[in-house]
Amino acid sequence: PNPTNALLYIRFTNALREDLHVEVFSLNGQLLQRQRFNHANTELSLNLSEYPAGVYLVRLVSGDAALTERIVLQK
Repeated sequence: PNPTNALLYIRFTNALREDLHVEVFSLNGQLLQRQRFNHANTELSLNLSEYPAGVYLVRLVSGDAALTERIVLQK
């Protein structure tokens, strides 16, 4: 859910064709976290508990496709 208090869940309706790269950025553009997930995953979770409350950008990249979403972290 958005907002979240620690864990961010991402679910896909179908398995991806390529591996997924997930990046978490602060609003000032600082890369805070980068993870790679196997393309067979249809559900994954990110632990954001180490970051202070605020707004973050989560970027999902798989092959040529990319999506960036704003996430509100509440504590």
